[in-house]
Amino acid sequence: MITSIGPEALYSVQNVATDGPTAIYAGPCILVGYHVNTAIATADALLMDNTTMVATAASGTASGWVSCGNMRIETSLNIDPADTATGNMTVVYIPNNDGQMGAGYSGA
Repeated sequence: MITSIGPEALYSVQNVATDGPTAIYAGPCILVGYHVNTAIATADALLMDNTTMVATAASGTASGWVSCGNMRIETSLNIDPADTATGNMTVVYIPNNDGQMGAGYSGA
């Protein structure tokens, strides 16, 4: 019997060849981790809390899952790949709405 269901995790597929920074989620959230779909090459892709780097998908990262330990993002989740980076990754996060986990951040 299921007694509770955890918060809804969302994802965003990011082409790291796109010049950044790019907003993934414009509000507080929990960064669960990311899956490298196509190896990151040439340069790093930075995951940011607004403008503060919190995780790096380093150049040479092969395909696979990288856990970010349910890291709290206080402001907004952004990706800022270096101009020469290539590859593709799926970022998994859980929105945090005024302390309540789940989708639908209103920005209020």
